[in-house]
Amino acid sequence: MVVDDHKMFVEGVQAIFSDSSHIQVVKTVHDGNEVMKSIENTPNLDIILLDINLPNINGLELTKLISKKYPAIKILILSMYNNAEYIKEVLKEGASGYVLKNTDHEELLNAIQSVFAGNQFYSQSVTQTMMNSFAKKSQRNNTDILQVKISKREKEILSLIIKEHTAQEIANMLFISLHTVETHRSNLMSKLGVRNSAGLVRVALENNLV
Repeated sequence: MVVDDHKMFVEGVQAIFSDSSHIQVVKTVHDGNEVMKSIENTPNLDIILLDINLPNINGLELTKLISKKYPAIKILILSMYNNAEYIKEVLKEGASGYVLKNTDHEELLNAIQSVFAGNQFYSQSVTQTMMNSFAKKSQRNNTDILQVKISKREKEILSLIIKEHTAQEIANMLFISLHTVETHRSNLMSKLGVRNSAGLVRVALENNLV
C-alpha cells in the first residue's frame, strides 16, 4: 500500500514497481483518514509506504496506530523530510525504515526487500542525520542507559543489528544458534526499554553503546 497525498508521486512509485515480479501495489491512499479503513479492507498486506505530511492524520500518528493494531504490517516511511526528530519519532513508534523521496529506484526496491525480510532500512543521508543527532545528544550523559550492563556478546550482536544484519546472518557470523541470537536480542530490548530492533538502533546510537 502507498499512502501519499500527491497523486503524481504515487503514480511514479507505481511505475517503479510495475516492472517487478514480486512487488505489487495493492492499494493507494491519499488521505490520512482513509488509511485504517483501507488496511481493514486490504487482505495480505505486507508493507505500507507512508508519507509523513498527510491531510487529517499525519504519518507520525498513523505509524503509532498501525503498529499497535496491525503489528505484522511493516511500515516504511517515504518522506521529503530529513529531520532527526521525525526520524526518531517514527522509529520509536515502530516504523521499519525511513527513505527520502529523492532516493533512486534501486534504493527504494532494496528498501522494500529489506523491510519485507524483517530488517530495518534507512537512506544513507537519513543514517547520517541520525548519527549527527545522536552524537550531539550523547554528549549529555543519559545516566539510566549508561548504568545498564551489556555483555561483550550482547555488544557484538547489537553492533551487527545496527549494520542491518538479519538474526540468521548474525548467528552464522558468530557461530551461535538462531535461538541464542533471539534471546540476546530480547534481553537487549528489555535492558534498554525498547520494543523492536529499530528501538535498539536508536538507543544504541543515541548513547554510543557500541
